[in-house]
Amino acid sequence: MAMCQFVHLHVHSNYSFCRGAATIRDLCAAAHRMGMTHLALTDRNGLYGLGWFIEAAREFGLRPLIGAHLCYEGNECLLLAKNLAGYQYLCQAITAIHEQRGRSLIDIVRDHCADTFILTQDSALLQQLLASHNLTNVFAELIPYANREGLRHFARENAIPVVATNAVYFVAKDDWRLHRLLRAIDLNTSLQRVPPDELVDRDAWFTSGADMIARFSDCPEAIANALKIARECEFDLDFGGFVFPSFPDTDGEDIFAFLRKKVVAGIHKRYGEMTAVIQERLDHELDIIRDKGFAAYFLVLADVANKVKLTCGRGSAAASIVSYALGITHVDPIRHHLFFERFLNRGRQDPPDIDVDFAWDERDSVLKYLFDKYGPERTAMISNHSTFKARSAVREIAKVYGLADGEINAVTKKMNS
Repeated sequence: MAMCQFVHLHVHSNYSFCRGAATIRDLCAAAHRMGMTHLALTDRNGLYGLGWFIEAAREFGLRPLIGAHLCYEGNECLLLAKNLAGYQYLCQAITAIHEQRGRSLIDIVRDHCADTFILTQDSALLQQLLASHNLTNVFAELIPYANREGLRHFARENAIPVVATNAVYFVAKDDWRLHRLLRAIDLNTSLQRVPPDELVDRDAWFTSGADMIARFSDCPEAIANALKIARECEFDLDFGGFVFPSFPDTDGEDIFAFLRKKVVAGIHKRYGEMTAVIQERLDHELDIIRDKGFAAYFLVLADVANKVKLTCGRGSAAASIVSYALGITHVDPIRHHLFFERFLNRGRQDPPDIDVDFAWDERDSVLKYLFDKYGPERTAMISNHSTFKARSAVREIAKVYGLADGEINAVTKKMNS
């Protein structure tokens, strides 16, 4: 397959919620099929699909380019990371948008670093960047179906380099209808009433490199700059494996020795005495926990679990006598003949998964304790993405087509989910 001389730098997946109409895997497959060597993912104000994107890009032999489409207070731009420092800046910019720190987008990107690229078709933002005297790595984004000539003229007048994109929102041209459907669902309106300015152009699909090169035959530098930017954004974002929190309350004692001491104390509390059977089981578990470096993990969880009156550690963690001794779980694994290796073993690559349930009215106090102890800069809540199940999908689609509630209910009540 001939190598394509174009790279899509502005690409939305279904992680641009109710806007993008393509899965990450389908986008990567399309790029591979067209002979492309790189692909960017630039979802709207977020990096939600980043992990899946890196995984899929590598599977299809693509270099993943990391970025986001920043939209704030009527202005927009793409921010692409050149390296780890650029990725960190990108994360900070997205956080600033969600926390509404600035009055406008220029307040957030004015001090962008040399480790990022800014691409924008927003002439107002370009004017503001000009006024700030910070045009480092700034490009005017030329899109075939947008105000291309006007922006190109503005860029030429102000010595701003140009770059070609197609602002992709779906893989195939016909998928525009799915994009429109998603916008109607998002806006809680019918298909016919979706405002035109809420829809992207019908040409916002994953066009081939040859097609883009043909469209920009009068502006080859825009195509060349897309490839140039892609090559400068080549870096491996290595998350460095698992980083466990340190446990601060050991008074300088070795972390594993501290864990063993806490566990032995817990054994005496749970069992009264250390029998040979318990000792053998305890030594076996602690050896694996030590070798895998999970001592702090157990101590942190035990600390949290013991801060509230009632907790319930559940799942395969109940098979651990260490968890039982620390008060994380309340099931005796010796008495019930539970198999520790189902929870943790030397051949397992991922870390142990311990679920601890709290009473609903203690949730806030637990969160406050964690944020106070470890600091907001080291503590975060994990996002969870809910998807439409069959019944809700049918209901939402039927609504945008104007069906009455009675008609919708007649169908959905016969469905299992």
